Amino acid sequence: MFRLFASDIDDTLTDHDGNVPPSAKRAMAHLHERGIEVVLSSGRSTVSMVQVARHLFGTDAPRYMISFNGAHLVDTLSDTLLYEDGLPQATIRELAEYGRSFHLDFQVFDEHRFIIERESDWSRAYAVITSMECLIVSDVAEARPGGSPKFLFTGNHDTLVEHEATLMERAQNRYRVTFSKPHLLEILPAEASKGAALLHLANHLDIPLSAVVAAGDGPNDIEMIQTAGVGVAVANAHPSLKSVADYVTKRNAGDGAAEEIVNRYFTNGESHD
Repeated sequence: MFRLFASDIDDTLTDHDGNVPPSAKRAMAHLHERGIEVVLSSGRSTVSMVQVARHLFGTDAPRYMISFNGAHLVDTLSDTLLYEDGLPQATIRELAEYGRSFHLDFQVFDEHRFIIERESDWSRAYAVITSMECLIVSDVAEARPGGSPKFLFTGNHDTLVEHEATLMERAQNRYRVTFSKPHLLEILPAEASKGAALLHLANHLDIPLSAVVAAGDGPNDIEMIQTAGVGVAVANAHPSLKSVADYVTKRNAGDGAAEEIVNRYFTNGESHD
């Protein structure tokens, strides 16, 4: 019997325009009402995820969230971090210098805002999509002496791909480089991932991984679906995620993928494999 469902948000529970289809909303509410642990897991900040959770579940939202691509595991009921990781100020300074040298747009985070050095179409779009406040500073490293959960490069996918390999070479096991969306190149703490946070939560709740289903659409979901007992890629997922998934849905996120997953793995509490 499956007891926990961990799901990415954007392009997994939402359609490509960021809207939550009624079928996904019904499917998540059905699991929550049955007492299944529903865990939203996203590259988004916690404050942005809370807004999505309220849209999905109203005031009775699930208790646990994995935010910042696994750098934070949050107990929203007690408003505490069960697990956290972050990039130190020195790494932020190094990445910012790299970004400036190639005129890339980039941002760091505190708990409530994203922080940039210059406004752009990318930062304005990010503010709209995430409903987060934006702070403009002269130096993001100086603005975050205690570090940041992640560092984010934003821009055209082809441009960011040109820098992905270089950043991986420079990482030297100090941080991870992954795309969460084609226009979002994420730099994460070396040990942080959605999968690591999911493992921590499963241990905290005393739920075996064999009783966990996880779903996603992007390369940043790979560790999560590999950690879960059953890992699902939605039909619109990146090929790299589909290649490691136990199951690929027949439907896209906007056309009922969440409902398909719930019907397949949580009807009568068993898989139909």
